[in-house]
Amino acid sequence: VPDSKILPDINSHLGTTLKVNDEFVESSLKLKVIPFFTQSSYDQLLWACDINFVRGEDSFARAQWAGKPFIWHIYPQDDNIHMVKLDAFLTHYLKDADPALQRHLQTLWHHWNRGVDCGQDWNACLKNLQHWQKHSSNWCHHLNSLGDLASNMVQFCQKTL
Repeated sequence: VPDSKILPDINSHLGTTLKVNDEFVESSLKLKVIPFFTQSSYDQLLWACDINFVRGEDSFARAQWAGKPFIWHIYPQDDNIHMVKLDAFLTHYLKDADPALQRHLQTLWHHWNRGVDCGQDWNACLKNLQHWQKHSSNWCHHLNSLGDLASNMVQFCQKTL
């Protein structure tokens, strides 16, 4: 958990006063409060986590490249347009996923982003964690197969000229 404006909410929910470098452990859950990192250190953090929770678009992109399961807590927008963006991404992201994983992740991400109780959704996704891990890795490889933007633009221009 980053040392950010979410920390007071976490402390309130857990009944703790966690600060940087403090840990909270309950059952199989382990939370550690961390300072903000440089970009390269942040990437290493994403690689080290079992499941990543990301907020902004930069973190969202980096989480996909990490090849690990993640949840995108998308920024809310007027008229719930953020949910349209979320659905558009999930359509592509889950296209080749195991059908049960597709269902469970779609429900989890929707409930998470609407602030709805998602305990059952978590349990379902955790039961499918191996599929989720494999899917996340496959998605990362798919993104890598697309090539880089500059080369793709050059190829596009050469084809159209």
